[in-house]
Amino acid sequence: MRACYADGYRLLVADVHDQGGHPGAGVDLGGGVLDGRPGAAGQGDPGTGFRQGLAHGEAQAAGAAGAAGDERADSVEYRCGLRVGRLGHAVDVTGKPQRYLGGGTLGGWRWEAAGMSEYQYYEFLALDRPLTGKQRAELRSISTRAEITATRFVNEYQWGDFKGNPQKMMERYFDAFLYLANWGTRQVMLRLPREMLDLETAAQYCGTDTASLTETDSHLILSLYVDREPDDDWDEPGGQLAAMVQARSELAAGDLRLLYLAWLLALQWDEVGDEDTEPPVPAGLGKLSASLRAVVDFFGIDEDLIAVAAASSPSIEEPGGRAEWIASLPAAEKDALLERVAAGEGGQVQAQLLRRFRATSSSPPTASGRTAAELWQAADDRRTAREKAAEQRRRQAEARRATAQAAAYAKHLDQLATRTEAAWERAAELIETRQPRDYDLATSLLRDLQALAEQENGSAVFRKRFLALRARHQRKPSLMDRFDQAGLPRR
Repeated sequence: MRACYADGYRLLVADVHDQGGHPGAGVDLGGGVLDGRPGAAGQGDPGTGFRQGLAHGEAQAAGAAGAAGDERADSVEYRCGLRVGRLGHAVDVTGKPQRYLGGGTLGGWRWEAAGMSEYQYYEFLALDRPLTGKQRAELRSISTRAEITATRFVNEYQWGDFKGNPQKMMERYFDAFLYLANWGTRQVMLRLPREMLDLETAAQYCGTDTASLTETDSHLILSLYVDREPDDDWDEPGGQLAAMVQARSELAAGDLRLLYLAWLLALQWDEVGDEDTEPPVPAGLGKLSASLRAVVDFFGIDEDLIAVAAASSPSIEEPGGRAEWIASLPAAEKDALLERVAAGEGGQVQAQLLRRFRATSSSPPTASGRTAAELWQAADDRRTAREKAAEQRRRQAEARRATAQAAAYAKHLDQLATRTEAAWERAAELIETRQPRDYDLATSLLRDLQALAEQENGSAVFRKRFLALRARHQRKPSLMDRFDQAGLPRR
């Protein structure tokens, strides 16, 4: 390839050499020039590029350097924010394809990643109807180690990659999908029957890499995808998809808040132009359902963006007259709906009825005309005000704590004033034990006696008595250090 390549998975492949006479060249992401010497990788040169020497030695030890038809990559590094891990080197890429971290290709070749700890989680759910035995057998051919039931497919990887195609599996088998990797990639896909979601309506919100739609003959698939920085505190997944699937039912019933949140996520990831106007704002953004809250938490959708968007979102008011509306439906249509319920499609029937009823009884969402830049500015203003208010509350709380601590210490000194002689004797006893913990207690007690003396204008008397005590124990260096650190008199 004679170049370096960085893609969405933050892989850097650098300094790939042809056989002798064709120098490889590359520039790493940090700006350093990698080894461009002719010949096989690692041949007589440790390299000066970013951590390149790590791969040189391994490539050189691989043997057959410079063999005809052979190319070797000097370095393959994985970057996540400030963290960098060396993955390994690619050997014989001119011959057969090699597997590549996360799937995909680089210049038509697939690369083998090695040497870095990773975690990937795949979960699929069949919601509208269970998988047949034939379908489960087909899925088993994709993965021999996955957990497969009539409604669920789960697989985890610490090494290697999933052989299946999640998009194709969603089109053929499943209604919900979640992907999570410990380097920051997150994805959720939800599949709805085409009669449950109007394509033209959904397209107003989803037209980016972050929020996209896929059409099939019978379904629409909504995809939310981000490739963010790794989490500081990594917890292996469990239950996230189950917490989010109700949002699919809400969307099928005509609640467009999930689509608007998808658009906000794309805005947050700079995939919406500053002058683009927001799509119609649905009702209820100020009070999200538990499933929508799970979506917000999973993708880290900016709370200030949601709050300023909610300013143009009325509260949800379920229209009345539903029973009368259902009674007005033709008997043949109601019989057909009941047949679907009996066949196990109760959820779809409920969503269809609610969507139709709300469409006839409620006003559709309206666009406010705000631009993306205006939303960002409003969110920034809100964030600044919120942080300022939080800082003010923090300072007020600190002042209250300081006042309470001062009052408590004053009360403690008042009590100490009634037993000063006993306190001096107790300090001497603690020192005589020669125990570090008792040294600390004695120092604290003497510091309180000093504060009491300053309060009662008796500092000179305290100084004289303390210096006499200090002189008696001057050969105890750790005790002397404690006295000095506490600010007790030295002379």
